[in-house]
Amino acid sequence: MTYRIMDMDEWYGCVDRLDYAFQPIICSHTGRCFAVEALLRNWKSAGFESIFDVFDTAFDQETLFDVDIFLREKAIKKFAQIDSHTKLKLFYNIDNRIMEKEDYFSGKTGKIINSNFLTADALCFELSERFRWNETTQLEKVIKSYKDQGYPIAIDDYGSGFSGLQLLYSAEPMYIKIDRFFIKEIDKNARKKLFVTNIIKLAHTLGIKVIAEGIETTGEYFNCIEIGCDYLQGYFIAYPKIDISVIRADYSDVCPKERRACNQETEISEFISNNLLRIKPVNNRSTSFTELFRCFKENKTHNAVPVTNDVGEPVGIIPEHSLKEYVYAPFGKEILEKGGRNHYIAPFIIPVPSTDITSSMEHILELFYNLNEKDNTGYIFITDMGCYIGMLSATTLLNAIHERELKVARDINPLTGLFGNVIIRQFVFDTLTKKTCCNRLFVYFDFDYFKPFNDYFGFRIGDRAIQLFADTLKSILSCDDFFIGHVGGDDFFCSADVQDVIFGVKRVTEVQKLFSENVKMFYDNEHCEKGAIELTGRDGEVRYYPLLSVSAAVIVINESSSFVDEDTFYSKLADLKKKAKIAANGIVVYTFNGNYETGNYPEPDSMTKLSIGC
Repeated sequence: MTYRIMDMDEWYGCVDRLDYAFQPIICSHTGRCFAVEALLRNWKSAGFESIFDVFDTAFDQETLFDVDIFLREKAIKKFAQIDSHTKLKLFYNIDNRIMEKEDYFSGKTGKIINSNFLTADALCFELSERFRWNETTQLEKVIKSYKDQGYPIAIDDYGSGFSGLQLLYSAEPMYIKIDRFFIKEIDKNARKKLFVTNIIKLAHTLGIKVIAEGIETTGEYFNCIEIGCDYLQGYFIAYPKIDISVIRADYSDVCPKERRACNQETEISEFISNNLLRIKPVNNRSTSFTELFRCFKENKTHNAVPVTNDVGEPVGIIPEHSLKEYVYAPFGKEILEKGGRNHYIAPFIIPVPSTDITSSMEHILELFYNLNEKDNTGYIFITDMGCYIGMLSATTLLNAIHERELKVARDINPLTGLFGNVIIRQFVFDTLTKKTCCNRLFVYFDFDYFKPFNDYFGFRIGDRAIQLFADTLKSILSCDDFFIGHVGGDDFFCSADVQDVIFGVKRVTEVQKLFSENVKMFYDNEHCEKGAIELTGRDGEVRYYPLLSVSAAVIVINESSSFVDEDTFYSKLADLKKKAKIAANGIVVYTFNGNYETGNYPEPDSMTKLSIGC
């Protein structure tokens, strides 16, 4: 399109008409407002067709840098008027084309920040993938300039543009924002979920926090929490608002407490309190090397010093070994101590993965497994609402792994090798408190007529029958990623997420049918022909008992189900167990928010439809 020519006076008038709306970015663990993103508004009334039109016009007319500084000042001034701005960050999108202009120079933003009584840590520049960087050296120069001034860096719309992994590698950002393309319907698209999960793993390994942007549905919200996004942004949480008075410090009501319980486990709390290294951090911009050497002297048992920014967020660590080249060189230590601050300490800082205090033990152990062996830092930061509270060492985590393995080993059923009661109950609790985007099946298996079988054949054959059923479960359900557990005696439990309930129930009936066939190996031909065994009771009367079989109580929780607490779950399961034993096919299926259905279910081979209580 053809752009009109404007002098700077006209641009001043346009900038006056433009305004900024702020959209909250919240912590996935707590719901606390962590930051706001500045989004340009009123561009139509200023005579532009879009937000991009504003910057494209300025770029073509060689005024992009000046216009961006005017807009930057407008955004910062408005941000400073937010009641809780001292506890927030401002995410500001920067057009990387300004670095191509001859009039570009650094330092103007610092004056704006200082005049509004803010620190550099409060402003995070978002680098866009929309335009290709002309050359890597230009990118590195820009990033170094911003980092030396203390500004955090974020990559915006990650995965949508030209640079991809190259930008992630070169920028070494503090944050990346996953593009809306990957977030949209992530709860319904396994490929997107896989992509984002692996991006998160890579980012966390590099010590980078992940922001999911463009969240618009409940399913997207809970899936982003489940796969480990640190921060969340989108219409589901809050729309961008020009009126800053509506910006809240807390958005925890967006996520019901029951659903957030999966991110608030107490398993790690005791572990952290007993093992957390509360080493006092140094500041990334105001610490001299003299102070740094004093820290190493005071903490002789630790080989690294944590580094934070002005607002207490972890930046990285300085390993002791990185300074040895200077310490043992002639006058090396003196050169460092007289060299100054900030920009001298920065090259020694190594990024370290960090996680919130409410994270699960699995997540912490995963971060440990992915530690960079080359840097050999051996530490992970623990934060509370984004701020540093301490570190966990590799040794501590190794001990945790060992203790965890011992704990699991103690709760493995020795007869079947399946998970025991403690792990089953923990699994149920974890699963109930997580939002599901498909159908979640819980199945309780209970032998029918096991006591007379045991009395007739003896405990040894009874144990063999239990082992046979365990093997049957493994052979049929393991390939579909079922969790399989042995409650004890002749009671078993399994669970899985399935897209199709009929498919899941079919698997259950296959288990019942195969076990009923295989268990006949313990009977003789006469028993099989009669379909029963005879036992003489204490009263001298002969009674006939059917061959050993298994009944199944199935509970279904789907996306539309309301929150189900443990007491309600186990109470319903106990009721269903009784009804399964008298059901025609030995199975009942119950969908929460509904009623149980005994149903005459067809055989697995002919199963096409299934009546589910709802």
